[in-house]
Amino acid sequence: MEQDNLLKLIEEYIDGLTRRPKTKQDYKKILMDYFHYVSNITDSPTRQTIVDYKESLEKRMSPASVQKYIICLRGFYEDLQATGKGINIVLKIQCSTIQPVFKRQPLTLKQARALISRAKRLATRPKHTIEDIRNYALVVLLLGTGLRTIEVERADVKDI
Repeated sequence: MEQDNLLKLIEEYIDGLTRRPKTKQDYKKILMDYFHYVSNITDSPTRQTIVDYKESLEKRMSPASVQKYIICLRGFYEDLQATGKGINIVLKIQCSTIQPVFKRQPLTLKQARALISRAKRLATRPKHTIEDIRNYALVVLLLGTGLRTIEVERADVKDI
């Protein structure tokens, strides 16, 4: 597979995705990283190319990121095979194992009090900004209710 042809196939795949713009942007970034990786080889990519690429990813990324890259490549090559434009060389390549771990520890009571105190000081100082007040309200909301950051990010005025 020529490099120009691979680049064209990547563009067609991204254009044909029915995903959110952010997801399409992420997939394009992943596939362009892969494109740059295979541009260093002279032959068409093979299953071994994917295995080698995965090993190179594991040296510089977390298992969750490697998994995301492999899933993206799997979708790309499944699409190539489904549309008759190529074969699926990612078939039966396993994703990295992700160990279940807690990524974030909760704040201690001392840390929570210090955070509230700092946010309140900023919100009540003589030259406070609207952002200072907003930040104080968010800190109190998060710590007072136990909401996760993603829940607050996704909240809408109608949710209140």
